Amino acid sequence: MLKSFGDTDGGEGGSLLSDAQPFQYQPNALSDDVTELAARGVSEAQEAECFAEYDIDMEMCSAGGAMYKSPAYYLECKARAFQKYQQCRGY
Repeated sequence: MLKSFGDTDGGEGGSLLSDAQPFQYQPNALSDDVTELAARGVSEAQEAECFAEYDIDMEMCSAGGAMYKSPAYYLECKARAFQKYQQCRGY
């Protein structure tokens, strides 16, 4: 039975990792440019279309919240509208 990481079942000296090969740090393939890391590939036109749909959805949420007189309806609708907006933008 293994009692610690330093013990081996075979009675040989060394630990379970004594035969492991060392590894070298490999820098990430991504650039250090923050704008490149943040870009999702959505064009400005697509972004504008997504925002226009989001704006319409928010207007519908406001109308529905007023019609049903329910703050809970508005909050849930607002959350769905934002989720839809993020999905449209590729997030």
